[in-house]
Amino acid sequence: MRRVLMISPHFPPDSSAGTHRVRLLAPHMAAHGWEPTVLTVDPRDYEGRLDEQLAASVPDSVRVVRARAWDAARTRRLGIGDLGLRAYTGLKRAAMDLLADDLPAKPADTKPFEDESASDLDDLVSADGDGSNEAGAEDDSDDDQLHVYGDAAYGAGELQERFEDSDIANRCKVQPASAPQGGLFSKDEFDIDLQAGTVGCPAGQTAPIRPARGGGGTAEFGRWCWDCPLASQCTSAAAGRTVRIGRHERVLARERAAQVDPAWQADYRATRPKVERKIAHLMRHRHGGRRARVRGLAKVAADFSLLAAGINLARLGVLNVSHQPGRGWVTAVA
Repeated sequence: MRRVLMISPHFPPDSSAGTHRVRLLAPHMAAHGWEPTVLTVDPRDYEGRLDEQLAASVPDSVRVVRARAWDAARTRRLGIGDLGLRAYTGLKRAAMDLLADDLPAKPADTKPFEDESASDLDDLVSADGDGSNEAGAEDDSDDDQLHVYGDAAYGAGELQERFEDSDIANRCKVQPASAPQGGLFSKDEFDIDLQAGTVGCPAGQTAPIRPARGGGGTAEFGRWCWDCPLASQCTSAAAGRTVRIGRHERVLARERAAQVDPAWQADYRATRPKVERKIAHLMRHRHGGRRARVRGLAKVAADFSLLAAGINLARLGVLNVSHQPGRGWVTAVA
C-alpha cells in the first residue's frame, strides 16, 4: 500500500474549522490504496475548545503523530499567534524523522542517502504514487518510491535539489521564470549555459556569467542593448538587460522543462489539485463551508452533507449530465 504524510496543525480534538479537511479525508484513503499518517500538534498547545467526541470520530486505522508548539503566551509578544507558525519547528523535526524512517533504500549504483542536507526535507506533503521519474523518461518506478506532490509554494530550488539527492520523484510545481513588467522577454527566452558560463539573448548576443559569492551570478548585455532592434521588447533600463542566475538555476530549469511533459501534468492534476479544487468549491459559497452554522457534531455533519450534496448537484449541472438510451448517464463536458 502506498503511503502519504498529511501535515495539519489543526486536528481533533481541536474543534476549529481547519480541523475538518484532514479529519474527513484521511479515513477514506485506505479504500483507495493509501496508508495515511497525520502529523499534527499536541492537544496541550491548542488555544481553542477541545472536543473529545470529535477526537473519537477518527478511526484507529489513521496513524496520528503529534508534535509540540511554542507557547502562545510567549510568541504573541513577538506578534506570532498562528498555530502553524508556532508549531513549525516541531512539525518540521517530526516530519524529518518520519521521512527518514520511511524513505526506501536506494539502488547500489546511486548515491546513498547519507547527506545531511538531503535528509532535511522542509514542509512536505509527501506520498508514493504513479508517474514518471523525469520528463520524457519511461515510467519504470515501483510503488515503494517516494513521490511528493505540492503547489508552487513547495517549488523552491533548495527543496528540489534535496528531492533529487534523496531519489524522490518530484511532483511539486515550480513557478515560471519572472519577467520584467510590460510583457518583456522573460528569462526562459534566454539560452543559459551553466557549463560554459554564458547566457545568450534572443538577438543572438552572448554574455559571460559573472559568478556571485553565494552561488549563481549575473550576465550583463549593456553595450549590445544600445543599438539592438529587440531592445524595446527586452528591457527599459538605460544600462541594458541584466539576467540574474540563481544558485539553484540548474534544477529549476530542469523542473520547468519537465512540467511541460503531458504525462507530468496528467499525474499532477490527478492527485493534489483535485482535492484543493473541491475545497475551493465548498468555500466560495456562504452556506457554511468555512464555519459551522450549527452546534453539535451530528448537526454539523448533516449540514455539511447538505452542502456537499448541493455542490455535487451544481457540478452535475455544469457537466450537463443526461441519460441517453443505450449509453446510460453521460456528460456533455469532456
